[in-house]
Amino acid sequence: MRNQEDFIAWHPDKHRSFTVWSAYCLALDEQLRAQGSGASSCRPSGDRPDWKLIWQCAVPPKVRIFGWKLASDSLATQVNMCIRGMEEDPTCTLCGREQEDSFHA
Repeated sequence: MRNQEDFIAWHPDKHRSFTVWSAYCLALDEQLRAQGSGASSCRPSGDRPDWKLIWQCAVPPKVRIFGWKLASDSLATQVNMCIRGMEEDPTCTLCGREQEDSFHA
């Protein structure tokens, strides 16, 4: 037991509520700060200016999703599948000459 008054220890998101996403953003910011990088794709306030460009484009949803996956390096490329242990060879299956990363794809 502590003899201290309660206090708000959570920085609420832009809607002033706790979400799993805001907890993730806070953890990501802390991790990046510990690594010496001040950049983050999200903030505990819920403001994500880096992604607004993608999500507010007047294009079909599948193009926005592709852009988001490309920007976050989460396309199912040979390199990413090798990192996840799903493939053994990161070489592009179409050209056979280079590793298939997001840039190559």
